[in-house]
Order: sequence, then structure tokens, then C-alpha cells
Amino acid sequence: NGAVIAMWVALVIGPGGACAQAGEPAPLFNPGDTWTFDKLVPPDRREPWTDVVQFKTPFGGAVILRDGKRRVLTSFGNPRDQARQEIPMLRFPMAVGSSWEHKREWQSATGNLKLTITLKYKVVRQEEVVVPAGRFMTYKLAADGWVKDNSSIGSVGGDTRFEERYWYAPAVKRIVKYEGKQLKWIPPVFLETWSLAYELASYSLAPPGEAAAKTLPADAAGDQESSNPRSPHSGPALLLR
Repeated sequence: NGAVIAMWVALVIGPGGACAQAGEPAPLFNPGDTWTFDKLVPPDRREPWTDVVQFKTPFGGAVILRDGKRRVLTSFGNPRDQARQEIPMLRFPMAVGSSWEHKREWQSATGNLKLTITLKYKVVRQEEVVVPAGRFMTYKLAADGWVKDNSSIGSVGGDTRFEERYWYAPAVKRIVKYEGKQLKWIPPVFLETWSLAYELASYSLAPPGEAAAKTLPADAAGDQESSNPRSPHSGPALLLR
């Protein structure tokens, strides 16, 4: 029995005697949580916007208000696309080395634009970053893949390579820095056809005291399509402006 107990303790506690890390837990949103982001527009312009949590959803997500429109964050802080599919930029428990894949079909409201999106995600490492909102210990994530254009009207044909790097800070519950781009093969090189960069400018987190009373059914908030339909992350809550 002693040997069995010792083995169990070793598995739970770990070889160093400290509690083994199970990974970073998912964020818990509270009404009043507020984040202001800056979209970085070359060469040196900043375009700010603000997200404010209005309600918690029954399944742990949040309804945020941005530019007078309600948008949805899932329990992992992810956006949903026009078809209400979760876009899995973040996965929890989060740990360095974890990876996942995602494939989905997307089409515009008119049906003229149809895309097949295939992405591979990975938590690369922990990294300290500095943005206008402060200095944060983050998880750096990478997503790489392809966007296949299946449109019957207006398609220029071929596939587009998609690359993004982003930094999630548990202390503020959000991605605090993002860099993404699309590259289309136009022989003999890949040419950049879209790019986006943003960072956290300021934030304030509300105390959880009254959060439980402010809960809204998930279907009460309408999803909003991204203003950039060719982005693989067209959806209500990702910070694509």
C-alpha cells in the first residue's frame, strides 16, 4: 500500500515536490470588465476601440458591447463566426506545447464569397511583452494554415497562406498583442494581401461581486460578422476592425 500511495503522490505532486501545473484555466469574465485596444495602422496611426462586458452567458462566456453592437465571447474567450461556430484561437487549460487543428467552411451573408479555412494552432512559449497597457507575462501562440477560395463569383483562384502570432495574458483575460497576415501565391513569390496588428492600450477589471446577477441567455446577443470577410477569423468578438 505504501508503494501505491508513493506512486500516486509522485504523479500528483511531481518529481520536484511542488504541485504539478495543470495548465492555465479559462478566464472568468465579469460585467464591467473593460479593454481598450489600438489597431496599428502604418506608418504610425492608432485607431482605438473599446470592449465592455455587459453580461455573462450561462455557459461562462460573455456578451460585450463594442461600437453600440453586442458581440459574443465563448467561455474560452473566443469569437464565433457568422454561423455561430467557435473560432478556437484559445484553448484551456493552456500549457506550453499544446496544439490543435481546426477546419471550417465560411461564406458571406450574400453567399458570393465561400472559403474553406484550415489552421493549426500551437502554444509556443511563455513570454513577457510590453504594450501601452503595461508589462505582462503571456502565452505566445501561433496559428498557420490555408484559406481556400471556393467562390463562384469574383474569386481570383488559388489558396492563401495565413499566419498569425498573438500573446494571451491571463492577468487581463484577453489577447494583448496580435499580428496576422495573409499571403497569396502569385508566381514566383507570395504577396501579402491582408494584414492586421493591434495591442492593448488600457484595461480595467470589475470585481466579481455582482457578476452572478447579470447573466444573459446566450441567444439574446446577435453575432456580428467581421468587417473583413476574407479574414479566417471573421466573427463577432475577435478584434478585427
